[in-house]
Amino acid sequence: MNVYRDEPVEWDKSDVNALTAYSGLIAEVLATALAAQEQSIVADQLQYALDYRVVIERAVGYLMGAHGLDAVTAFNVLRKRARDSRRRIADVAAEILEQAPAAGWAEHPQTGKPHA
Repeated sequence: MNVYRDEPVEWDKSDVNALTAYSGLIAEVLATALAAQEQSIVADQLQYALDYRVVIERAVGYLMGAHGLDAVTAFNVLRKRARDSRRRIADVAAEILEQAPAAGWAEHPQTGKPHA
């Protein structure tokens, strides 16, 4: 924090103490604002997960059944496809469910080879 006066002055101990206390208050307000912003981001992420949980779980279930994967592997495949295409996981999950019977999803999700 920078403090200026329009004329040169000798700062006494009470001035320095008051400014120190004020700077501490500003630091607390800023820290609280940053914490609130971080909590808001986490809350938004959790809300997104709740909103799209069913679609994601259905896509994981489809991948498990269609390709003989366990739940963790199926979710990891879904997450990797989302990251690789730089899209949200729910969007990829919805696409998988829309295109499930199409030939494009007939290959094994990990190897890319036709599923036997």
